[in-house]
Amino acid sequence: MNSVFRGNKILFRNSFTKQKGVVAAELAILLPVLLFLLVATGEVARYMSHYNTLIKATRDSARYVSQNAALGASNTIDLSATLIGEAQNLLVYGATGGGASKILTSLSVGDVTVTSPDANHIQVSASYSYTPTIGNSIPGFGITDGIQFAFPVQSSIVMRAM
Repeated sequence: MNSVFRGNKILFRNSFTKQKGVVAAELAILLPVLLFLLVATGEVARYMSHYNTLIKATRDSARYVSQNAALGASNTIDLSATLIGEAQNLLVYGATGGGASKILTSLSVGDVTVTSPDANHIQVSASYSYTPTIGNSIPGFGITDGIQFAFPVQSSIVMRAM
């Protein structure tokens, strides 16, 4: 800061007049970056919520199958079509009989598989395409095919049949 002496008083020159508009320019540079970080943080939180929901639903479905897949006297797992359908409905709708609303909007019954990898275990797997809030892709404007944002989210649980 520059100062000038006049008699016994010190007068300060206003150095702020040289910086008019600097704050607006800094805001114009930083605002898109800050908005991107805000949206990205929200999108990561949304993805983690979807992933956690899928893991919990897969675990519940695997637990249901492991308790209801009768080993019987032959000590083999019986995966009937009814049991597989109930497990798929449990994973997609949250109830064995199906329902009106899905726990994840883009998840369908066809995305769920129920298998028996060996004589004592069952495996329930689910996979669906996660789509961010901003959409599936950014257009390439004729230069490229565009940037795809949708990607698969997978969950697989193996449990011992009881």
